[in-house]
Amino acid sequence: MSHPIKSYLLYLRPKSFLPTFIFVLTGYVLGPFSGRGAPQFISDLAFMALVYSVLIWGGANAFNADQDADTGPMNLLPNPPARPPRLGAFGIAMMAIGVALSIAKGHLVFALSACGMLASVYYSWVNPWWRRGKEIPGIDILINAGGCGLGSVLAGYAFNTGTLSSSAWLVGVAFTVAIFGGLPTSQIFQMEAAGGRDHINDYATRMGARFVLRSGAFLFLLHIVLLASVSLRENPVWRLGPSLLLLAWGFLVVAAAIHSWLWANAPFHQPYLRMLRQLSLMMASQVCWIGAQIWNRYSE
Repeated sequence: MSHPIKSYLLYLRPKSFLPTFIFVLTGYVLGPFSGRGAPQFISDLAFMALVYSVLIWGGANAFNADQDADTGPMNLLPNPPARPPRLGAFGIAMMAIGVALSIAKGHLVFALSACGMLASVYYSWVNPWWRRGKEIPGIDILINAGGCGLGSVLAGYAFNTGTLSSSAWLVGVAFTVAIFGGLPTSQIFQMEAAGGRDHINDYATRMGARFVLRSGAFLFLLHIVLLASVSLRENPVWRLGPSLLLLAWGFLVVAAAIHSWLWANAPFHQPYLRMLRQLSLMMASQVCWIGAQIWNRYSE
């Protein structure tokens, strides 16, 4: 068999499963936990990870790789195997299965999942009728940041409660801002050190690596302001454990901002390793914030 199943699975980009689960978990922990035993809680999270991270997000990754027809390094897949046949159809099928399964959590979750699939198709699909979102500088990052931030938070909250709330919207916007600041670094490592490839038409190439990194530092700090305002409103009574986790969250975001600003001095020096370092700082900060929310809710 020239194209084993392993190739299809690799194009789902399994390294993306954990971070995308963290994105949707951010919204889930905003809802109540009372009245749920450990088995129900674990099964809920497992189903959410399957639908959102593996099927919808993984399928979007596979469809994007097929439409790009790239043979070089990709985000979270620096050494991709040869593309198997009908990879795009495989990606669409994975997303469709995820959307279909999401109806088990209600019509709102189904609608949000369907919107995520449509946004992914618009972002990646090469077609003769309109310019795909990936080829519009600024829109490319906005779609990704909206999907990782606001879209994920709303989906996670809806998974938990079947509804939406103003807090979910505000938290989603705050994380969208942070992700918009950090995500363009995934485009930098694909650019040539001489200033980027002329045939690539994305946000980082259009705006320049230095601008992307320095503006990212400011967006990280704005993220702190936005999310701190939500935390102060939602948690008027401070407890030691959650407070320490929130302090860790703020420290890591500030560290990411400093790292981004310093990286701008030499944007093409070890860009892949620096991207991983910066995104790891942001992921770790988000985990700390999630931990603080869980601790607060179980302490109520």
